[in-house]
Amino acid sequence: MSVRAYRITNIEWEDDPTFNLWHDEWIMDNIHIRGLDEDGGGLGTVYLNDVKDAIKKLEEEIAENEDKQPTEDQTYYMDALKKMVEQAGDSEEIQYMCY
Repeated sequence: MSVRAYRITNIEWEDDPTFNLWHDEWIMDNIHIRGLDEDGGGLGTVYLNDVKDAIKKLEEEIAENEDKQPTEDQTYYMDALKKMVEQAGDSEEIQYMCY
C-alpha cells in the first residue's frame, strides 16, 4: 500500500486574525495548536474541546475577580475564544494559517 502526495492548489484564510500567537499569552497557555513548525508558523489545528475548556477556565478566573467583572484582557480573550467556537461550526476542530 502506498501514500500519495497531492499538491494543494488553494488555501484561503480570513483577512483579520482571530488571535496572535506571540502576544495573546493567556490563549497560548490554555489551548494547544497542533501542526505548527518549530517557529510557530504553518497550518495549525485547534480542537473545539480545548477551546471550551479554556472558556470554562476563563469564566472561573473572572468569577475570582474582586468585582466579578472581567478585566479588559479577559474580555478580549473571551471574545477570541467565542469566535473560535463560532468558527468551528459543526466541526470538532478549527484550522488556522499562522504566519
